[in-house]
Amino acid sequence: MPIVIIIVFTVLFFSIIKTVPGKEEHIVERAGRYHRTLYSGNHVILPLFERIVKKVPKNIMLIDFPPQFVVTKDKSEAKISFIVYFRIVDSLKYTYGAKNSMRTVKDLYITAFKDVIAEKKLDEITGTGTNIIENLKTEFNIKADFLGIEVSKIVLKQIDILYKSANLR
Repeated sequence: MPIVIIIVFTVLFFSIIKTVPGKEEHIVERAGRYHRTLYSGNHVILPLFERIVKKVPKNIMLIDFPPQFVVTKDKSEAKISFIVYFRIVDSLKYTYGAKNSMRTVKDLYITAFKDVIAEKKLDEITGTGTNIIENLKTEFNIKADFLGIEVSKIVLKQIDILYKSANLR
């Protein structure tokens, strides 16, 4: 009998006490609605009434995009591959902003990338690229704000020119 009580107490203890690692936040729902956010440390949750619906990483993440076909302002064509370094700044927006947040982030980045490149000439893209990278960061941060994401760095990996327009204007 005492062994059963110890086992029940241990199982109950481990289902009530939740430890959140330092680089994560956990979103807790009660009765299917947002209740609170758990930050790093130990927390008490009510196992029958509350549940952790998402564990949100707070470290810097990256997405390595394969070459994207783009058309520039001067009608030149290129394939550009790039890497985006970002972090989640608002766990609540990230959790409830879209059904599939990571897929939405990828689609937003590709759309914003093509929008910015379409406003530049080929010579501006193949040059130093610092102006383009700043424009991309600004555009990405504006478009991904509803997901609680902030871009920290963008790296243009490779630029393959497919067609260089003769239009010099």
